[in-house]
Amino acid sequence: MGQGQSAPAGAVRPELLVSELVGEVRDSDYYARSTHLLDNFVMDDPTQGKFDPADALTLDEAYKLVSPGYLNLEHGYVRMRDGTWYVACLTDLGHEVNGEMFDWWFRNCDSGEKFRWWHPVDHVSGTYEPQFYAVMPQERQKGHYVDHIHIIEEKLDGVKHFFQIEYERPSKLFDVSTFAENDITACVVGRIFDRDPTLGLIAVGHVMHMVREVNGRSELRSRFWIGNVQYPETVENIVFARIVNSIVSTWLFRITKIPSSTARALWVHCSQEMHCLREFLPHYYQAARRDQEIRSEDF
Repeated sequence: MGQGQSAPAGAVRPELLVSELVGEVRDSDYYARSTHLLDNFVMDDPTQGKFDPADALTLDEAYKLVSPGYLNLEHGYVRMRDGTWYVACLTDLGHEVNGEMFDWWFRNCDSGEKFRWWHPVDHVSGTYEPQFYAVMPQERQKGHYVDHIHIIEEKLDGVKHFFQIEYERPSKLFDVSTFAENDITACVVGRIFDRDPTLGLIAVGHVMHMVREVNGRSELRSRFWIGNVQYPETVENIVFARIVNSIVSTWLFRITKIPSSTARALWVHCSQEMHCLREFLPHYYQAARRDQEIRSEDF
């Protein structure tokens, strides 16, 4: 079972002081809403062994996610034949969150405080590189995060990681002209980098989040391809980089250094954070829209 971490019985958590004093969680207390959700969050049993590697999609097969219906592996994880991991997470966003709101969140999750709303237990800090902030929040258009870098610090299974996600255009994986006819309302694609204490920043995989409408509700299909490690090659380090990459691309390295606990931790984390998002985003989105309307009237 994977479950949110609760404070000891009777303990008062400073970050929840307001909600504890008033006896309820206010709509505007986004951190508390997510924290209370995690306190009662329970995952299904581990899925290792339930799925076959043939159920996984390679990155080149991601286009299959555009078609209507469901695939064999929609919620779980499996080690692929090359030793890498395929992690799939399915989240019902209900009527509360739609694709426009989901994309809006990625272009407005621009501070450590907001990042912690997303997962109060695992998320430590999250900001973008300086160029991202050249455009004011109210002026950021759909997909503003594309070609920008999200610099984050978070914990997976209690272990702290320093990640960078370089967001890319969905057209790199999909024929986006088919999105509308398949009721796909948002798609976020990124390359994942991890900061290794010895090697520095290295590519470790890819992530994709796709929102589509199904029977009047929105559902989120998240996918991670983890374990295709690549050390960046430059003119100065090309010999060393190629030696490193020849090692980290082997099946033996992948099954030794990327255990099932890593895949499961990512699966649990994604499911938790997306349920948190469903919990607070509708309230934050509406509040932000109201604030923007008020500022517009003032001018």
